[in-house]
Amino acid sequence: MKYVLKPVSRRTALTLSSLTAMTLAACSKQRAASEPSTQPPPAPQTGGPSSPSPTETPTPTSSPSATATPTAGDPSTPPTHGADDVTPSTSPAEDGTLTNTQGRDLTRADLFNPPFILKEDLYNVATISKKKGIGARLRDSDGVEAELRLENRFRKLTFNAGQDNNSASSDLTLRVEVYKDGKSDQFVDIPFNEIKPLEIDVTNVNALKIDLIPLNHDGLKYNGSSSLTAVMFDMRLEKSTTPKKTTTMKSDPDDIGKTKTTEENDQHARDNTKINRISSQLKRKLLNPTAIALATLIVTTAGIIISTVLDLPSAILNSRALSHEDTAPSLIPPPSNRPESRASTDSKHAQQETSSTTEAPLSSGCYDGDTPTPCDSPHSREVFAKPDGFSCDTSALILHMGGMPGIDLLASNIDVKPLENTDDRCVVERPSGMPHVSLKDIWTSDNDHNGYKDGGEFRRCFTRQGQATSCDTDHASEEFYDAPEEVDCGKKYEDFSGRPVDRNIRVTRQSRDHRIVCRAEVQVSTDRLTASVRDLENAALPIKQN
Repeated sequence: MKYVLKPVSRRTALTLSSLTAMTLAACSKQRAASEPSTQPPPAPQTGGPSSPSPTETPTPTSSPSATATPTAGDPSTPPTHGADDVTPSTSPAEDGTLTNTQGRDLTRADLFNPPFILKEDLYNVATISKKKGIGARLRDSDGVEAELRLENRFRKLTFNAGQDNNSASSDLTLRVEVYKDGKSDQFVDIPFNEIKPLEIDVTNVNALKIDLIPLNHDGLKYNGSSSLTAVMFDMRLEKSTTPKKTTTMKSDPDDIGKTKTTEENDQHARDNTKINRISSQLKRKLLNPTAIALATLIVTTAGIIISTVLDLPSAILNSRALSHEDTAPSLIPPPSNRPESRASTDSKHAQQETSSTTEAPLSSGCYDGDTPTPCDSPHSREVFAKPDGFSCDTSALILHMGGMPGIDLLASNIDVKPLENTDDRCVVERPSGMPHVSLKDIWTSDNDHNGYKDGGEFRRCFTRQGQATSCDTDHASEEFYDAPEEVDCGKKYEDFSGRPVDRNIRVTRQSRDHRIVCRAEVQVSTDRLTASVRDLENAALPIKQN
């Protein structure tokens, strides 16, 4: 049995190609009749055809300006404070939105909902006179809080702080404490007649709060009848170094809502010029009879090739049928329905499913990325089993480290979260790197045999300048309680250290965002603690006295 190929699609393609060729020739003749000139059209003007004609700008009249300089007799004129009272070239927003902060000092208007006791004025601080700043008279209160909404757009905040020389008392201490998105970052204590500079990393920080708190000789909140005047000045913000893509926009007078960049306009002009040039060349070529004949030949040849390609699958099938005369073509299943094809496809799907389901979750231990590594070698994270009845949060990590939630506190630079694709494991990471040891029961160990527990770098200790630091290095204070409930900080110190308050230690209590924070600080400013005061019991106080 033989089967004859019927190239119906080929004849159709040849017919279409012939019609296309004739249409092209007819169009070419029509263009030649309607466009006798072969000169290319002139290049478009720079403004485009829609650009309006220029209009004359009206000359302003001699009416008085709305921003005329006020006279001395004007009651709205602000008081003159001296030569140092310089108004910035760019005024800040009045709603606390930080705009155009580069190259100027921040003012009260830059603060977010500033309290009324924060005043912008000229102050005398130590040896500095008539310095414009933001100040507040602090008396018998928890202090005052200044807040900046940074919108994660800035890199660094710097300012100076001190007490005004006209403060009612010179015996009080000013504490300046900084909070980043609700977490305490640093603090500094400033006696009278001193100026302390502060530099704060505000990368990826939105709500930055600065607390100004008066303290007495014992480092406790002052509640007496006198007062101090806290001052912040030379406040500067530095934007993030991440470059931003900017373009120069050009307004369309006919439609203000539509704008184009200069680069886009230039590109459009170049594209229009190129299109006009190609169109002109094409018109001249279409008038050439040789070109018309060549185009007809090309289109016809393309039609033959297309028809051949379209008939190729049926030709292959028919050739297979001719080689097996006893088998009817209708009985040959298409390639997609053949048993061997389906088996191969099913095998591939099975392999894919197996590979996706056999990816085992990470087991407990230390990892450098996703690669298991010994805990005594450099690593970036640690996986541990989630304690029963707990979520993967700070409490779970405290238990893993051998501490007690509600008594032990974690430092603020530690990230604890559930391990992906698991229900019973947690993972802890720290941007600054993990210690070369497992965190399992680290707070109950003394591997360096110095008589004090390890893991101080995960506790909340601070330098005299208020910078967060490891409790295993020299520090001035340690936080040991942070909760919304009212509490006796002296009693909490006894629970934390296992002993009464030492004579070289003073315990302070602060209110922070409706929470109570307890600190243990050295009494003498030159002394230093060298380890955490957790579980001291009968051990010697870890203090270095100078």
